[in-house]
Amino acid sequence: MIRSETSAIISQSTFNGGQATEGGAIYLDDGSTLEISDCTLEDNSASVQGGAIHATYPGYIKIENSRFLLNKALSQGSNLYVAYMDTEYNLTVENTKFTISSIQYNSLSIKRTISYLNKVLFYTPISREVLSTSYIQQYGQGLQCSECLYLAISNSIFNNYVSDNGGALSIITPTSIKENYQGYLGLSITSTKFNGNIAKLKGGAIYLENTQNATISECSFTTNQASSLVVMNLLSPLSVANQQFTENSGEGGAIYYVCDPGTQTGALECNLKITSSSFMNNNALIKGGAIHNFNIEPEIDQFNMNFTGNKAGSYGNLFSSEAHQLVHIPESALEQVQVKHQVNQETINQIKNEVIQFKRFKSGSKVETMYFGLIDLYGNLITTDSKAMLFVKDISITNLLVYAGQLEYGNSILGTFYTANQGIFTIDSLQLSSSPNSSQLLQLVTNDINSQYKYNKENLLNAINISVDVRNCLPGEEITIKGECYQCPENTYLLENPTKSSKCLPCKSEFSICLGGNKVYPKPGYWRSSEFSDNFIQCRNLKACLGGSEGNERRLDQNFSSPLVGACYKGFQGILCADCDISYQTQSGFKCAKCPDPTLNVLKLIAIYLFVGIKELRKRPTIHQHLIKFQSTTCSLSVQQVHLTFNGQNLSKNYSKTLKQCKKVSPCSFHLIASSIKERLKIREPTRLEYTFRKS
Repeated sequence: MIRSETSAIISQSTFNGGQATEGGAIYLDDGSTLEISDCTLEDNSASVQGGAIHATYPGYIKIENSRFLLNKALSQGSNLYVAYMDTEYNLTVENTKFTISSIQYNSLSIKRTISYLNKVLFYTPISREVLSTSYIQQYGQGLQCSECLYLAISNSIFNNYVSDNGGALSIITPTSIKENYQGYLGLSITSTKFNGNIAKLKGGAIYLENTQNATISECSFTTNQASSLVVMNLLSPLSVANQQFTENSGEGGAIYYVCDPGTQTGALECNLKITSSSFMNNNALIKGGAIHNFNIEPEIDQFNMNFTGNKAGSYGNLFSSEAHQLVHIPESALEQVQVKHQVNQETINQIKNEVIQFKRFKSGSKVETMYFGLIDLYGNLITTDSKAMLFVKDISITNLLVYAGQLEYGNSILGTFYTANQGIFTIDSLQLSSSPNSSQLLQLVTNDINSQYKYNKENLLNAINISVDVRNCLPGEEITIKGECYQCPENTYLLENPTKSSKCLPCKSEFSICLGGNKVYPKPGYWRSSEFSDNFIQCRNLKACLGGSEGNERRLDQNFSSPLVGACYKGFQGILCADCDISYQTQSGFKCAKCPDPTLNVLKLIAIYLFVGIKELRKRPTIHQHLIKFQSTTCSLSVQQVHLTFNGQNLSKNYSKTLKQCKKVSPCSFHLIASSIKERLKIREPTRLEYTFRKS
């Protein structure tokens, strides 16, 4: 024991097999100082702390060129425990080796102390198989720095350590000591190797929590498990530069970066900057083959980085984050998204601020199946969160048109809760009931996007709006008291467009056939005026009315062309199929028969015309008789000569004497005489009557 206010210098010595409650080999009291060089401390033990050396409230401690081998402590610091050193002093360890005999002990425990370690080897001579199956420490089996002030590690090696958090190195700085030790807080790790370390939970190599003024540079991390570097809630930016991360594995293969908005003092302080580093063949069991982050996206200098062969078991082979955006996945892109667990940027841009629209939606029916997913900052589909839920909310409803006497229907939404399956929300049972001819706005909201995360707080994308325009109920649909539109079943019907609560009518089966909805057909032998009439009339000729049927291809009258009205038998048309079609002729008994061949009809007509023409010619008076009749009824006129030509035949010789009885003809009267002659002769074109009058 080195009593308080005492200084001790020990060199070229061996401490072997010592036992104590605290400090199996050396115990330092308040204010004591210790210098050790070229010493070996081996197989010492303590039932509580400090298997080899225990120091509380000491002065400075300097250890160089020494070995700490297989020492034990049941609580903390199997080789060395140092706590509450005044800030005027520090712990310096250089060119020293620390090993422990069992993984249930940590090697070096430092508390509220300023420490410098250079060329220090931390090593556990235990196989990885034993390490992965045995009881282990909760924090930092190699070096645990709790209530850590300033710690500088350089040119050192941490091999083959294991714990719950921070297999090789655990550094925790409670926020409570920040004010009292401002200016003394910091971390510097340079030119140090971390190989084959394991954490059961987080930080196979290093676990940092609430660290301030931290820099990690020119280090290598190889084959560490549970993410080689885990950063929790930085109190100031952390710089990671010129690193090599190779073949590490864990939830975030190489780096797992967390800024918890519930505990951090300021989002801007929690910032990770990565430059000039290499990430090769790291493997994340779940997400983030190279880097996974919470809350704040790390700053990465992409131009001086090397990312090669990194993989993730679920999503984010390179980078991943927590849920950032709810997206609508078009059915055409669904298969690709399910295979690659990635939504490409083009699709994200297309659906950004998207409002999904459904036009002419039938109240009471299901919305067509839709697909949604949660993606992170990098477009990765988050496939692992089985607790993610999607809710459907009714935001507002607006009636576009209210009919006189229309009921006010309540709004109903069924199927409002969905859980993800492999990252996909399948909306396949969403049923909406609302007032016909109204507009309804729904919102899909997820509970799995943390609005306190910085990248979500700035632009919260946890909801998608759906606009539904509810159409009127159509003819053939009844309106229930809930405003739902249901098609009339078979053997019932509705013909008019319903504007209020209505029920389907029973089919008039004596006259019609009802297939449901507004599909009503007359039976054979019946006819109706239009498809909107349920007044079925019996046809005069029952065989002429075939009745109606869906898809009837028989020709119907142009005014009644719908098969819902009823088809007419071939040759019949019109109302009640009572008229004969073109090329058909009427017969007795409301029947229609096909007309004869047109060529034969032409020949018959020619023969009839010839017969009638000859008969008429025989009955017609001669020209002589017409002129005599004309002469006997015409007033007396003085005419020297009338020269007549009838169809080219000169008539003046035969009739001039008779016409000479006329005494006088005025210069203009011969037109009237000529007209009278034509009328008396009943001359028709092309017959010509030429005349010349000469005064006597």
